[in-house]
Amino acid sequence: MGNRADSEDWLQVKILICLLVFVAAFAPAVATENNPGLPFDRKLSRKDEDWVRKTLRSLKLDEKIGQMLIADASVIFWNRESSQYKKLQHHIVDNKVGGVILYRLIREDRSGI
Repeated sequence: MGNRADSEDWLQVKILICLLVFVAAFAPAVATENNPGLPFDRKLSRKDEDWVRKTLRSLKLDEKIGQMLIADASVIFWNRESSQYKKLQHHIVDNKVGGVILYRLIREDRSGI
């Protein structure tokens, strides 16, 4: 019984980490919105290059493939038991996707037209 609870706790930690990474990735974009002139072609330091090489060597093939994929999710509210939540959870945990794009579909009610 404790094993299942530990597994669920670990899954929640993974999902929280993914969300924090997502927020951290876009925070600089919001902060520099008024200064779009920052270059993307900056040279990596030797320390940065070593980190990239070490990280890539540590990834298995399926993890490398997953990092090239982006999951998408139209979210307003999801119950943890919903199929949409479970699908996104599967992409993050099992497919090890490199990112998640969250968006919201707005459907207009045209029944009165």
